[in-house]
Amino acid sequence: MISIKREYPPFSILTIGLTGVLIYLLFIFSSASQVPWIGVEFDHPGNSSTDSIIIINTEAKGPAASLLKTGSEITEVRAPNGQFVKLSAIDIVVEPDDKATYSSYNEIFERQKKLYTILNSPSVTFITPELQTIEISPSPSRPLSSLPKLFWFQISCALIVLLLGLAVWAFNQRERGPFYYALAAIGLFIAITASAVYSTRELALEPELFLFLSRLNQFGAMLFSTCGTILLWHYPTKLGRFPFPLFVFLLGAAFLTANYLQLTNNLDLTVRYSILFLVLVDMALAFVQWSKTARDPVARARLKWFVFSWFTGILFYISLVFLPQIVGHKPLLHQTMAWGFFPLIYAGIAMGIIRYKLFNLDRWVLTAWYWFACGMFIVLFDAILVFSLEMTASMSLIITLAIAGWLYFPLRQRVLQQFAPTHSSDYLNTTYPTLIQAAVSSGKSPNKHWQNMLEDLFKPLEMVPITLEAKTSLIASDGLLLKVPGFNNVPAYQLRCADNGRRLFCQQDQQLANRSKELFEYVQKQQKAHSDGVEKERKRVARDLHDDVGAKLLSIVYRSQDEEVSDLARETLSELRNVMQGLESDPVTLEHATTLIREEALQRCHLFDIEFTLETFVNDQQFTLSPRAFMNIRRIIREVTTNTLKHASASRIDMLLFTTPNQLMLSISDNGRGFNPKGVSKGRGIRNINTRITELKGEIAWHGEPDHGMIMVFKLPLDSEEH
Repeated sequence: MISIKREYPPFSILTIGLTGVLIYLLFIFSSASQVPWIGVEFDHPGNSSTDSIIIINTEAKGPAASLLKTGSEITEVRAPNGQFVKLSAIDIVVEPDDKATYSSYNEIFERQKKLYTILNSPSVTFITPELQTIEISPSPSRPLSSLPKLFWFQISCALIVLLLGLAVWAFNQRERGPFYYALAAIGLFIAITASAVYSTRELALEPELFLFLSRLNQFGAMLFSTCGTILLWHYPTKLGRFPFPLFVFLLGAAFLTANYLQLTNNLDLTVRYSILFLVLVDMALAFVQWSKTARDPVARARLKWFVFSWFTGILFYISLVFLPQIVGHKPLLHQTMAWGFFPLIYAGIAMGIIRYKLFNLDRWVLTAWYWFACGMFIVLFDAILVFSLEMTASMSLIITLAIAGWLYFPLRQRVLQQFAPTHSSDYLNTTYPTLIQAAVSSGKSPNKHWQNMLEDLFKPLEMVPITLEAKTSLIASDGLLLKVPGFNNVPAYQLRCADNGRRLFCQQDQQLANRSKELFEYVQKQQKAHSDGVEKERKRVARDLHDDVGAKLLSIVYRSQDEEVSDLARETLSELRNVMQGLESDPVTLEHATTLIREEALQRCHLFDIEFTLETFVNDQQFTLSPRAFMNIRRIIREVTTNTLKHASASRIDMLLFTTPNQLMLSISDNGRGFNPKGVSKGRGIRNINTRITELKGEIAWHGEPDHGMIMVFKLPLDSEEH
């Protein structure tokens, strides 16, 4: 296992790396240029009736410029000593690994050996299908300026990958992950540059060099694959003490040995399936990492970016290059062009590791990963049928399609519905009904509503009030914090670590917080307008009662000749004044309310010669009750004491009023004859009490036994909007 203990200056690493790159590129440029040069570009005519190759381009300053013309077909090349090769499509194969068997792979190099010997002759004769002979003297070397654009494209891809890989490790040498990330970049650089030489050859390379470059390409691809697997063992968190890097390197060496020694004739098995196997291991390790980083949002964010960049690039590469070859078709995009996916992969990963800007991937990266895993399963299952059960390719394909259609796809869809991440629009559709319901509901203060909704929406590990001048939500500390501005009398809040620390905050969270704030502000304005309208209407009703009903009752009091009617009118007028007070008076503090309740109860108990006590334990004497709430509480107390005075034959009434942070509690007890609590709901007065308790959103309980007195307890929530 590689141990990284000493750190080196980043620029020293980059300088050494660039020096090594330049030396290696000299070898690559020399390998590409130190070959016999004719100055033409060949291709295979697909509609030709004879086995030949066709000239598709001629260099203006090449040896064959005036001799070979574009569009001409060549069937044979011949040396002065009589040695000849009849040309075919295999002679211009871009990638030897495209072949399915080692027999075809080896045939390429055997023919390359003959072609290279002929092209090294002082003169070479090209023969057309019409048996026309064209003699050309090849140049001993190929100018770098004649190398095609595809060569430079591959070299550019390799350099971008290598420089990004080295830069990440150079500036972060303390972690194992960036080291294997850089080592994978080196492997990819080797693979691409080797491919650049032989994939853009004119007709032939020196056979030993060609074979060396082909194996160098295979080595680089395997180094990239094994380091990618080891990277997911270490990054973002190490998964265990098992010497996993050594094990994977030995496994990669075994794959390469089987490839180089050609232990089987199936090239797919040792080249393509070995890499597919490592990709599947990568995916399994990524799932484990996902579970391990559940409580580490920074590590989870790194992993999500890495998974997106890494597996998306591999998805395209394997889908367009490997999979068609496995099923016996040409690649949909040739490897020489598919190398372009890897600079994008490394650019994305470098950005994610260095800057941690990981916000827009939370909802769909897992879906892309999931679909790629499904495709890998089908390919792996088909491979098992072919190699384990020794079926023909056509039979294995039929069985695979049948099983996939009848069992796999329905099961996959069910799993997708259960575990796939929710799309942003679905997320908002499911969230907003709850949001709106909480925003318009009563029973809690706006601040309490807002706190509860932020907790339900984002499930932060911590939420604290802060001072914030911004008008919109802000993401801070690389997504660890979400700062939500306040509005009206609701303070701003800072939320830390979304989903109980399982992820970072993203732009979608920021937008959701802003929309929620706008909704709450709108609801508050509507509720204030409603409250103002209700208050205005109450004052109008109170005014009408005073001017109309009150005046008429007062006339009855002074004009009625019947004393009983006059007393009834006077009592009714007193009640009317209480009603009007409840409609139009200002809020009442608990301290003042307690004083009024005590005075009224003492006065009534004194008339019946009953002892009365009232004890209070109130946290906030200045807490206010709405006029309506105070009137309801006062009438509840009045109804209970009236029942005691008239029916209980008690000599003592005790009241206890106290508050908790969330409740106001009042108990009334006497030492009278008591009653059966099961029958308390039958009386009209008791029903009125229950109605008022319901209006106050409170609770009431009765306790008593015959000859042992009575206790009534009611509880009111202090944050209810009715109070």
